[in-house]
Amino acid sequence: MVRRREGRNEDLPEGRNVEDGPDVSHLNESDRKKFHNRQKSLQDNAWFMLGLWQGPRLRKDWEDDDKEEDRHILSLNLFFDAMFSFTISHLGFEVRNTNDQDVAAVINWWKRFGIIMSLWLTTAEFSARFDNDDIPHKFFWSLYGLSSILMMVHSTGGPNSRNAIFFAGSVAVLYLLLALHYYRNARSLPRCRFFCLIRAALCLVFSLAAGLACGLFMEAREGILFFLALEYPISIAVLSVGKLFGYYFWFRHMPAGEAMRRLDLPLHNEFLINRCLSFTLMVLGQIILSIAVNPDVGFRDLPGLYIALALGFIILVSMKLFLFDVNYSDIHDHALNGPRAVRLLWRLLFPFGVGSLALFGTGIALLVNISGDFESQPKRSFSYWIACGTLTMFLLINVIERQLHLVPYTKLLEESRLNMQAKTMYGIHYFQCLMQVVVALIIVTLPVMVSTEDGGAKSMLAIIASFLVMLVIINIMDEVALIKGHFMRPARRAIMREKQSRYNLRIPLDTRGSKSGMMFQPNSRGYGSVDNGVDEEFPVADATEDGSPIF
Repeated sequence: MVRRREGRNEDLPEGRNVEDGPDVSHLNESDRKKFHNRQKSLQDNAWFMLGLWQGPRLRKDWEDDDKEEDRHILSLNLFFDAMFSFTISHLGFEVRNTNDQDVAAVINWWKRFGIIMSLWLTTAEFSARFDNDDIPHKFFWSLYGLSSILMMVHSTGGPNSRNAIFFAGSVAVLYLLLALHYYRNARSLPRCRFFCLIRAALCLVFSLAAGLACGLFMEAREGILFFLALEYPISIAVLSVGKLFGYYFWFRHMPAGEAMRRLDLPLHNEFLINRCLSFTLMVLGQIILSIAVNPDVGFRDLPGLYIALALGFIILVSMKLFLFDVNYSDIHDHALNGPRAVRLLWRLLFPFGVGSLALFGTGIALLVNISGDFESQPKRSFSYWIACGTLTMFLLINVIERQLHLVPYTKLLEESRLNMQAKTMYGIHYFQCLMQVVVALIIVTLPVMVSTEDGGAKSMLAIIASFLVMLVIINIMDEVALIKGHFMRPARRAIMREKQSRYNLRIPLDTRGSKSGMMFQPNSRGYGSVDNGVDEEFPVADATEDGSPIF
């Protein structure tokens, strides 16, 4: 006997209700696993599963601040990251093509870059706190994207150019959209109302300032654009003062912990870190485009051009390796997961690091133009100082940022009681930073030492490429020490076990590991020995319930 679902022709077995979910008893174990994976994927990725019109929701709250969550970046986030990186690249083309290559051109570049970067950081932090995918949310981002395109189109030109009016107008619309969205969140999330209202008020102030720069006070436009370029640090300062005011006056009757939860919202740090990394990589990619646009048009020295392009490519590959490969840093060791002062300093330094990287690419493109004998020759001294000055700035900022992160591998080694190996990693780290500072100080003197005559630009590119390759090699030292050093073998195995535990591949005690083929046994002194033909001992931490060691 069977029953039928209402309005459907599908049969249900006796004793089974619709609320019990789909019947997969006829599937084997492998197919059932695939079915549940498809079901979970639909629930996680289909934006309409929670309804077409949803209320705002938090990406992470204080109750689950330590919870490991999905940190992947959505295609929408990548789309806007690409759009803002294109805009920054557009600014570089203006510096390359302007007839006034002087300090004023660089200041104007930094001003426009500050406005664009402040907008990106404010938007990225909004996305790191709120996670919506309903119709109003999509409509908001559609308007935001249209205004971003207008900002990109009119991003070039000085403060008195015609572009400046439309640029300021598009910035005003972008901040107005953010203010409206923060206000919507304040209405829907009462506990977050204080924070959202302050953010909405700040966005509204900057929207009004951009509107004034759009037309009412044309003579003061340059000062207003400078004010907009400082939006991000100003917002951080105002939020800090607002939190203190709220703590001592608005929520003074509440316990301290509850008051702080009302005054602030946690950032999804893992999401924001990955977002910053992807944006930095996109800016680096735009640099490659900037030196490769029309390589055979307008150049009178093709051999010099292709030599310069090869050197420029080596420089940019070295920068990519330096930033993302050899300078390893676990996401849990990032400065954004550190104390409040460390987080604040990193957030203030990050835009300067990205800006120096982007402007360094413009300097490399200028050197390529000189090497190829471009028909519109840039100023040689200007090109030298742009390339060397911005690279020096980038290297010094990177040194400071490395001090804000935890030193790679050391926390794991210290928790594993491998203190000697941890001290070795500290020593290598500080040596790498010292060499980076020395290289930065040498590079800043190159414009004085390298000739501005024919061949000087290629020499400059070759010297910069050599120094960056050297830094890449120096920054591999800690990895080489972990791999090759005999006394570092226990550290290497501790790191391997940590990596295996993250993928549920823990090595059980008294069993032979499937990955390493080694026997791991605790001895009488509380140390572990590995049966691999080498008499070695290293500390053993407490074991889990299933007998696997914790490092």
